[in-house]
Amino acid sequence: MPELPEVETVRRMLERHVTGRRIAAVEVSGAALRGVVPRRVHECAAGRVIQGVGRHGKFLFIGL
Repeated sequence: MPELPEVETVRRMLERHVTGRRIAAVEVSGAALRGVVPRRVHECAAGRVIQGVGRHGKFLFIGL
């Protein structure tokens, strides 16, 4: 499990590189995540623009 400073470093790096970019496609691996991934996530996220990257504790959130 990464430590909090490492998570913040990744958040900042992602924010610099993905903010303003469009999501071309979504692929869900099936690995255990924080919660159930909605079946329609492919339809809802594909084509949307990333507005920013946030963090709550050690969880990263990508705003669309």
